Amino acid sequence: KPFAGGGTTGFTSVSIGIALYPRDAQDSQALIDCADAAMYSAKSAGRNGFRFHSTALGQSYRNGHAQESDLRGALERNELSLLYQPQVSLRTFRILGCEAFLCWNRLGNGPVELEASLPLARKTECIVECERWAIDALISQVEDWSRLLASGLTYSIDVSSLHLRPAHFERLANRLADTADDLRSGLELEIREADLVDCPSRTLDALQRMRDLGIPLMLDQIGLGPTFLSQLKKLPFRRVKLDLSLILDLETNSESETVV
Repeated sequence: KPFAGGGTTGFTSVSIGIALYPRDAQDSQALIDCADAAMYSAKSAGRNGFRFHSTALGQSYRNGHAQESDLRGALERNELSLLYQPQVSLRTFRILGCEAFLCWNRLGNGPVELEASLPLARKTECIVECERWAIDALISQVEDWSRLLASGLTYSIDVSSLHLRPAHFERLANRLADTADDLRSGLELEIREADLVDCPSRTLDALQRMRDLGIPLMLDQIGLGPTFLSQLKKLPFRRVKLDLSLILDLETNSESETVV
């Protein structure tokens, strides 16, 4: 049921993870870990539900911890880098800017996009530290480019929804606020549509504050998440980026053309 407080009405939900002794684990700490993994599975399935622990779920949970450890190691060993993909106007063929991709140069084998190397990394707290590194590196690069390139270019970079939590948001906002106005207006933060599932009001407040600071926002991967057009008008995004799945058959599929 809704509850009232501070002049507003709030709602809450519960996600429950269940682990059974002795089927899932033999000691209390292992049982707690199994229940924790099941709880996160319930949250990712849409929240306000429950999940029992399973062998497959446990393996996924262990993989997540292993990838977080790999990610921390990459950060400590300075193995991260940015690669840039130019954004080009199809009308004028002029470069409008670029998108920065966070990559991992694992074992000296050359940079590979981080998400391809560690697909579960985006759900770990360590990704926030890596994104801080990436934003600092991008700002430094843009400062160098600004002496050589024309003004008015846009430099975009993807950030996870974890970065919009209160614990991390203030630091991000302060970092961007300290950036020169002309550089800050050229930076663009990409937020994925799927990351806005069950988006709490504080996340919307964080997005609005970003826009108030003059930071352009882009809604990324439209078509993979549940956002509807009625919701889009409430969100403070300057641009949206359609997912590739919506445009691959655009020339041959009239239904895709209608959706786009």
